[in-house]
Amino acid sequence: MATTSTPRRKSVLWSAADDAALDAILSLEQIWEEKHGHVTLADLGLDARLRVLAIEANCIAHGNFAREWVGCLGESLPDEIACDLHGPDGRACGMPSRVRSAEIH
Repeated sequence: MATTSTPRRKSVLWSAADDAALDAILSLEQIWEEKHGHVTLADLGLDARLRVLAIEANCIAHGNFAREWVGCLGESLPDEIACDLHGPDGRACGMPSRVRSAEIH
């Protein structure tokens, strides 16, 4: 008489990022049920108010340049932005450049 056994599953290790993602999904599911499907960004602790700023930086290869930056009201400005001026080959420079000023656009 032959016996068969169930094949064993290979164990999978979960990372901290996997745990955080699962926690976020379960939290969203709970809020969704509590609010009967009418969930706002504020219910999730998110701020959708945007601000648009003109930020200026200085590229060591190209000099001063400006770029429009869009972010949430509570979000900090970046310390550096990539230079988007183009060289003779037509490609954007991409050199990280320290932000030196910002003003409301």
